[in-house]
Amino acid sequence: MTKHRRDRRRREARASSLDLLLSLSFAFIVLCLLGLTASSLGPFWNAYTAARSNLGETARLRATFDAANRVSAERGPANSLMTSSEENIVSARWRIVAARDETDRALGELVVAMRQPETGDAERRELTKLMDAARQALLYGRNQIDRVADMPGQHRPDAEIKRAIAQMFAAFDAIREISIRQIGVLGRRNPALASVATVASGASDLREYAGRLGSIIVPAIARNERLSPLELEQVARMQGRLHQLWDLLRGQSEFNGGGPLEAVAAKVEAVYFGTGQSLIASMVVGGSLGSYPMSVGDLTRLYVPTMMPLEELREAYLANMANLLERDEEAAFRRLCAAGAAAIVVLACLAALFAWLRLRVLRPLLQARRIALALASGEDSPDFGARPRMLELVRLFEALAVLRHRLRERAVTMAELQKQAETDGLTGVWNRRALERFALVLPAGEEAARFCLVIADIDHFKSINDTFGHQAGDDVLRSVARRLADSLGSKGVIARLGGEEFAVLLPGGNVGDALRTAEEMRAALRSAPVPLGQAGGEVAVRASFGVAAGLLGSSGWPRLLGAADRALYRAKANGRDCVRLDGGDMEEMPSAA
Repeated sequence: MTKHRRDRRRREARASSLDLLLSLSFAFIVLCLLGLTASSLGPFWNAYTAARSNLGETARLRATFDAANRVSAERGPANSLMTSSEENIVSARWRIVAARDETDRALGELVVAMRQPETGDAERRELTKLMDAARQALLYGRNQIDRVADMPGQHRPDAEIKRAIAQMFAAFDAIREISIRQIGVLGRRNPALASVATVASGASDLREYAGRLGSIIVPAIARNERLSPLELEQVARMQGRLHQLWDLLRGQSEFNGGGPLEAVAAKVEAVYFGTGQSLIASMVVGGSLGSYPMSVGDLTRLYVPTMMPLEELREAYLANMANLLERDEEAAFRRLCAAGAAAIVVLACLAALFAWLRLRVLRPLLQARRIALALASGEDSPDFGARPRMLELVRLFEALAVLRHRLRERAVTMAELQKQAETDGLTGVWNRRALERFALVLPAGEEAARFCLVIADIDHFKSINDTFGHQAGDDVLRSVARRLADSLGSKGVIARLGGEEFAVLLPGGNVGDALRTAEEMRAALRSAPVPLGQAGGEVAVRASFGVAAGLLGSSGWPRLLGAADRALYRAKANGRDCVRLDGGDMEEMPSAA
């Protein structure tokens, strides 16, 4: 018997040595093949990553152009707001709010684009610095516009309007600096692509110049005065820029001669350089004579739609550029896949020779390792998969199954203990620990964690205990908790603070709603007397309610709890059976007659 065991051990040792030798030999061959494969796949991989990088840079540049376009488009509603009459100021404010929301959305998307992993740390820092400057310029411009809009219509100085418009010009220029930086980076990586991006930048500038042309004449129209010589000169200079830039863009092959964007270019020619420029020309002529054919609002309503083809031109050019880059990426990917497939075939043939060892030993062991790690990390039901055939591995999997069963039993026990720790044993609602845990883990931001707290205290509860006994007092507490919860519904959460005190937490911070909810709960308690169970009979139950609003979190919760306590003391001092608000600065709910 001993000799048999020694022989078996020798065979197992030889088998282990052979397994090790085979594994090392296979690993060496695989490493050699991988080295040869990597050297052959390198050029294909470099071409593919370059194509992906170009596509990503183009997407970030597109996000920058979109943000710049939204800043430019925001000037139209801003001009209308600063020149609106008193009867139109409300609608003008709604339009500027919508425009600012669109601008902020585009800026947010640009920030996300700049955080992509393809952007280097140094480049990201530089772009972030430029983005902060752009946001500051935009914020300053908006503040200038709001300040002008808050002035009475007859007291809005022309100089202030011009200053606000100039500041919005500066905000666009700050965004444009980001695109210039991006085009520079693109040029260092791919000079051919930089020239294409420059054309896209020109298409974006075309819309900006068109917007500035309208903004130049707005102050004069608003005060119904002739255009000054300086304003006429600025109009002429801006029109010259527009035509010069359009001539440069029109010369690109994509915009003519059957190019993919010829139809969009024709629309720009007809709508903007036809209708839009005619509108500006009529206003300039009227400005020269001192009699404008329309108001700022009418000009904005008619002129802004003529600039839409300019935006379509930019979007179409960027989309065409993206399509070309996507085709390059797909071609590079196909070449990479073809080379990779050839390498995979070679490696697969070699792997087939070693597969039977992996299937018999290595894979079950790795599967057992995965199951053990899953159980250690708390996963309840890891997939055991196909069971192995080797006796030793079968026993290992049986042991893992036993371990899973015991861990499940432990998880059920822990969940039950957690529930018991956070639930009031008498009433079944949350206890104070659960409530404070909820209140303290929330963030302390104004919108994220603003709540109303209602504290209810049963009036004369001690006399109920003294008169009917503590068992009757417990019946009252259970009934009060049930009625408060039924009245509250899904509006918030309820907890027992201790003794005869209950707390109700309502999201949103609307004090008026909280007062009404408290009054509804007070009415629910008054609706019918509480039966006393074993004590027999019934008793009328009343309660006082304190309401407060504030923030949650580690700093806000103690203040909110103290404020609700003060309101509760006021309710007690005012005769009980009523609802009171901390501070008394809002309407309170008096007790019912």
